[in-house]
Amino acid sequence: MSYCLIFLTVLIAITTGYYRFFCKLKTNKIILLAGCLMVIEINYIILKSPLTNWLFFVFIYLASISFFVKGGLIAALISIIFTYLQSPPETGLNIYLFAGYIIMGAVTGKYSDYIHTSILKKASWQKQLYQQAKELNILREISTALQSTLKLDKLLHIILTAITAGYGLGFNRAILLLVSRDEKYLEGKFGIGPMNKVEGYEIWENVVAAKMNMKDFIGLKEKARLKDKTLNDLVQSLKIPLNPSSQGGVLAEAIKYQKPIIIKSIDGNDPVQVRLASYFGMSEFAVIPLINQGKPVGAIIIDNIVNHKPITVKDLDSITPLAIQAAMAIDNANLYNKTQKMAITDGLTGLYNQRYFLEVIDKYFKTAREKNRHLSILIMDIDNFKNYNDVNGHLAGNTALSRLTDIIKKSIRKKDVPCRFGGEEFAVLFPDTTRDEAYNLAETIRKNIEKTPFYNEDVQPGGRLTVSLGLAIFPDDSQEVKDLLDKADQALYKAKNNGKNRIEFFSQGV
Repeated sequence: MSYCLIFLTVLIAITTGYYRFFCKLKTNKIILLAGCLMVIEINYIILKSPLTNWLFFVFIYLASISFFVKGGLIAALISIIFTYLQSPPETGLNIYLFAGYIIMGAVTGKYSDYIHTSILKKASWQKQLYQQAKELNILREISTALQSTLKLDKLLHIILTAITAGYGLGFNRAILLLVSRDEKYLEGKFGIGPMNKVEGYEIWENVVAAKMNMKDFIGLKEKARLKDKTLNDLVQSLKIPLNPSSQGGVLAEAIKYQKPIIIKSIDGNDPVQVRLASYFGMSEFAVIPLINQGKPVGAIIIDNIVNHKPITVKDLDSITPLAIQAAMAIDNANLYNKTQKMAITDGLTGLYNQRYFLEVIDKYFKTAREKNRHLSILIMDIDNFKNYNDVNGHLAGNTALSRLTDIIKKSIRKKDVPCRFGGEEFAVLFPDTTRDEAYNLAETIRKNIEKTPFYNEDVQPGGRLTVSLGLAIFPDDSQEVKDLLDKADQALYKAKNNGKNRIEFFSQGV
């Protein structure tokens, strides 16, 4: 009989163990306890063993470590009922045994609960420490990367890469907007991420296959721009008023109060939210303002278009240190670019100054020589400008210079390089431009200035504000930079001496 019991017990154990693998954890535990109870009852029915009552302690122990105090007490109650029903009437109630069941269930359950809670806390702390270590490492890498450049476009790529890369903070998509020069708008600059879920999975598969790290992602700047062209075309069309009352919506609000905002569902009354949903398919997103020393620099929009993972306050806590670093880096880059621009531009007209012109002409001259192309230099001077200043005053003279600058800009091509040489003298570099083409451009400038009305210009000889222009051409007139500039200057004086308001070449020509 004992062999049969052993066989039956083993069979139950195997069957129970087999089916447990197909169940959830809670069901698994219940099956284990049911199997244990069946083994105890088989032992009682077949062997009539007096040890059966003590086997219930095993059942209570298993219930306690599975379901803690509640499970232990329920198992103790079940054990009391079974023991009472199986005991001979003459034995009566075994109070001490029943008390032992209850104490066993309560104490073991409480201790198991304590151990389980401690393990969970430890696991949670380890997870938090790992996450914090990861974020600190990301922040360190990004800080190093941000300090490596003052080029704004590269900075924007580094910032958004840190936010979206799987190795980084891991958001599916990020869009960066910067405050406009007049500080009235947020203008879309750059975005990284997919336009839809399918595109997102394709990107992720490529990333996993390539086993990229943060440096690899940062190195993909140009490829990212090409890959996300559709996204960036939409991003760069964004121009959001900074005033919340002027349809600036959630973006203006985040900038105004200088706090991140999580949007769980699109508000149809907010034009910005409606636009983001329409352009990018956003249903849930967050806005993080970029603030440096109390001054708004821009804003970052993040969302999870692929995995639809909810954005939490904890997520914002992880991105805030990066946002602070980003705002500082962008502000520094803007300040550097502004300083650099001031060093190479004229304060009154905004044109390049003579220093920059002389630096850049060497590069264009070298290219023209290597590629056997023409290079034309135009130098112009306002006719009788001293008279205009003496009669109308320097303020009117400065206004005339600014207006003349606008005419020059509108009269030339994008590739041409205009500059103010000093006083009333201007120069324009015409790359890859022949003698005839240079003349046509110069004549356009001359005619546009001649027909444009200037304040009180009738005090000038001839009653109009005009310019004289001199042209010199590489390689026709000279093979050297300084000599070519000198010959353009000589051509200018030739125009002055021949009656003004005209164009002259250094050599005989058109």
